[in-house]
Amino acid sequence: IFEQNLPIKEKIDAYSVRIHSFYFLKGEPVNAVDEGLEALSRLGVNFPKKISKLVHAREIIKTKYMMKGLCIMSLSDHPTMEDENRRIVMNMMEMLLVMTYVSNQALFVLITLKMAQWSICYGVSKHSSMAFACYGVLLCNRMGDAAGGTKFGKVAMSILERFSAKDMESKVILVNSAF
Repeated sequence: IFEQNLPIKEKIDAYSVRIHSFYFLKGEPVNAVDEGLEALSRLGVNFPKKISKLVHAREIIKTKYMMKGLCIMSLSDHPTMEDENRRIVMNMMEMLLVMTYVSNQALFVLITLKMAQWSICYGVSKHSSMAFACYGVLLCNRMGDAAGGTKFGKVAMSILERFSAKDMESKVILVNSAF
């Protein structure tokens, strides 16, 4: 199925099954993440294999620059992400957030930042709720900005409500409770 000329949606569903089987059935989070990164690569989204502090700093600065002048609380009213392929990528990145939090914190940071950047540039989707909740955790736990982190936690909850994303609710609440 992966080598066939099928629509992207069908291949992503197959990747999702493989990723979940590695993570939940086989207990192999590293293989699950590798599979997810391969899927993202096929979709044109690549993450570095070696992640340095410099890479983190660059992406944090880029994200903060993109947010400059934005009212944080208005992000929940940001335009909707219309591009189906981008929503598919956001779904894949959101799936990897949980796995990388456990197995690869450096990659977790980059995926969180990429999702936040995409939400600002291309519009929000239900997956933006997880991106902004995780960004809030980064602000609180890594950057010492509890007030900013709390604002992003509220934005995440507003996005959940906007999209009636009951399937995301427990994950976002769990992440929000981490700070």
